[in-house]
Amino acid sequence: MVGKGSFAKVYLARQLRTQELFAIKVIQKKWLASSEVIQAFVKEIEILSQVNHPHVVKIHGY
Repeated sequence: MVGKGSFAKVYLARQLRTQELFAIKVIQKKWLASSEVIQAFVKEIEILSQVNHPHVVKIHGY
């Protein structure tokens, strides 16, 4: 784990085939029943998917 927020934890992962590093954000189970949290998470994904900057994470999937 490399970080955590109010509704998710972020883990560092390595893709075994390419050895590329990724950050994986995982929503805590208690929030999965909240449609507001899920909508906020999807909105975050949509916004980050449109950003192309070396200091902002790139979305590879969800």
